[in-house]
Amino acid sequence: MSSLIRINVGCGEQKLPGFINIDSFEGAKPDILHDITKAALPFEKESVDEIFCVHNIEHIKMELWNYVFNEFFRVLKPAGVLYLAYPEFEVCAKYFIENHKGQREFWRACLYGRQLWPGDYHISPVISSEIRNILGRYGFGEFEQKSSEDNPQYTELLCKKTRQYDKEHVLREELFKGHVVVEGKFKRK
Repeated sequence: MSSLIRINVGCGEQKLPGFINIDSFEGAKPDILHDITKAALPFEKESVDEIFCVHNIEHIKMELWNYVFNEFFRVLKPAGVLYLAYPEFEVCAKYFIENHKGQREFWRACLYGRQLWPGDYHISPVISSEIRNILGRYGFGEFEQKSSEDNPQYTELLCKKTRQYDKEHVLREELFKGHVVVEGKFKRK
């Protein structure tokens, strides 16, 4: 009986027990030093049971989301789980404009990141309806979404890999094969 393979992509300082913690920043001391925006995940096709990507997708250019979600789909087993958490852009923008609870700087950080170091910037607005549509095109479904009353600005989205590769996925896999991302653009290896 094989053990579960669970990965925490973009772990930063938040290592999860029982997970393979992955980050592109060496100072975070991840289990695997890897930048998902520059190369394929170091896992075989359909070998991973769960992927956690907590407060990272907003740090990735939207033009690279296709590459990232394709990788998530590729490595997840059928019915594998993808868990995303992110600031809900529309709520954060509304609260920033209203200066909700007199915390404008907090809402600014929710929108743009804390900006304490080079990777600490939010560069893509994440809106749940849009990200569900994008993930649905990649074969993810059975979405469960929640945010708490106390923190409606933070969304947790859980979904599963619900279908096998179809012609579109095979084509997409072929399109990305032999490519790396360099300065936000796809380049041949």
